[in-house]
Amino acid sequence: MKINYNQVGQRISLRRRAMGMTQCKLSEKISVTNNHISNIENGHTIPSLDVFIKICETLDVSPDYFLLGAIKRRPNKNVIDKLSLCTNDSIKIISDIIDVILASQKAGNCISFDDMLK
Repeated sequence: MKINYNQVGQRISLRRRAMGMTQCKLSEKISVTNNHISNIENGHTIPSLDVFIKICETLDVSPDYFLLGAIKRRPNKNVIDKLSLCTNDSIKIISDIIDVILASQKAGNCISFDDMLK
């Protein structure tokens, strides 16, 4: 697969602007120059992996959006924080529930919480 860095830059620019962030503010947050952000957004510069990850984190999207155009937001931080407090047994139950929900979605069904309890 060939990556189109012009499109990557356009997606970064679109997301940054959608968040109301200037190139200058983004560059400050990830410790690069404003010129570097401009060059990335214009497709003139390929960001290093470190810079790319920082951009993803700062703009709160997973890399697949910038690389492929498909947005998959990172899981809600609150949910992750709560999961970190769970026991391994609880994590297994939660994982099983997620599997049921995903299987239902894949089958085109909508499952309710009551359905899961049956």
